[in-house]
This record gives sequence, C-alpha cells and structure tokens, in this order.
Amino acid sequence: MNTNDLGTVPFEEPCLQLGTHDFEDLKIECTIFLKQLKRVHPKKQFRLQKNPHEFGTYYSAIQIFEDWDDSIDNGSDIPANWDKISIDELKQKIPNYFNMVIQ
Repeated sequence: MNTNDLGTVPFEEPCLQLGTHDFEDLKIECTIFLKQLKRVHPKKQFRLQKNPHEFGTYYSAIQIFEDWDDSIDNGSDIPANWDKISIDELKQKIPNYFNMVIQ
C-alpha cells in the first residue's frame, strides 16, 4: 500500500495555523477537505492522517493506492479552492473560520 500526502486544505486556500487554533478546529478543517477530495475523486481512497509536531498535532488528507499510476497528481488533481459544499460546512462547524484563517 502506498500513500500520498495531499495537504490540509485546497492548495490556494489559507489554513488554520497549528499552535494558534483549537485542535478540534484543525481536525474539522482537514476532514472537510477530505470530504471534498472524495467528491472530486469518488473512486479513490482517502483517509485522515494524524501528524505530531512540536507545536501540537495536525491532520492531513492522505490518498491510499496500490499502483503509482493511480496516485493523484499533487498539482493538477487537487482542488485549488473550497467548493460551495465545503464553504457551507466550514461556516456551520467553525462559525468564524473565514475570519480566523490567515489571508
């Protein structure tokens, strides 16, 4: 089994910063990104990965695959921005999210 770390949020979006935001909010943010990846690539396998760091623990979206030909391209296959469904979920689950992220 191979894995590919796809990050914590769409690549053109700012994210919550480890050590300055609630741990649970970091997990929610990445879980919403994971769900968006599953909408974009419904036949691919993904999971949330917990990553220890000196400032605390953060999460990243991981793709799981057997053959490298099935690996998502970290540039062209990852969403650049949040979709409407993700934006709505972020607003619901982290009400001040768009005021909290560093622009």
